[in-house]
Amino acid sequence: MARESLATGQNGGSPRAAAPGIGHEHLERVAIFAGLTPTQLDKLAPLLRRKTVPERQRLFEAEAPGEVAYIIHKGYVRIEMTKPDGSELIFAILGPGDIVGEMSLLDRAARSASAIAHEPLELFTINMSVFGALFERVPQISRNLNHILARRLRIANALILAMGTMEVEGRIIQQLLTYAREYGQPLEGTAVRLPFRLTQSEIGALVGASRVRVNQVLIEYKRRGLITVGDRHRITLLDPDALAAEVS
Repeated sequence: MARESLATGQNGGSPRAAAPGIGHEHLERVAIFAGLTPTQLDKLAPLLRRKTVPERQRLFEAEAPGEVAYIIHKGYVRIEMTKPDGSELIFAILGPGDIVGEMSLLDRAARSASAIAHEPLELFTINMSVFGALFERVPQISRNLNHILARRLRIANALILAMGTMEVEGRIIQQLLTYAREYGQPLEGTAVRLPFRLTQSEIGALVGASRVRVNQVLIEYKRRGLITVGDRHRITLLDPDALAAEVS
């Protein structure tokens, strides 16, 4: 691996075997490891630990110390905070290939929000010392992290703009289009399905709207043949271009 050898355990010492089932074919789909060779990824595998998390379980709480980052292999993570009135504000939903909790490892500050298993998760964990060594010694990883943070900032800026300039209807469509671009599963024709659950309450927590108002918007777009809502609140965008025209 460029400029170093990182084949130590998570707590230092002698190398240990890769976590069962983790190979370079898993890691090459992870954004922060993009561009690394199979040999480099095979050296990384022993530094990671596999973790499964059931739906709705918390990975960490806001204001807690941050000692571990989580790389999503399967499933989705919800980033949220609890408002003073007890309601939830959802900042993002992250999926396979994303990394969660890395900021606390970089600045050693407390967690800025809570992370919850939106659906059952399979994760690879990496601790602070290993993450710091990788970030310092493998330039490609630091470049990848810059790209990840820039992408998140662009998405956040677009959603902040939507919150400040659009009515609820536009904010909902903008959010659905964002997730369709990031994680959508292409179907027949132009249709794209969101691969995770989005209830009306969750959409409301993402865009700052009541469940009743979200319900009204979804009913209208279903009536117009632009979306469907299937089992377990899976939303399909039947014509993303037409929806984008609604908010352009």
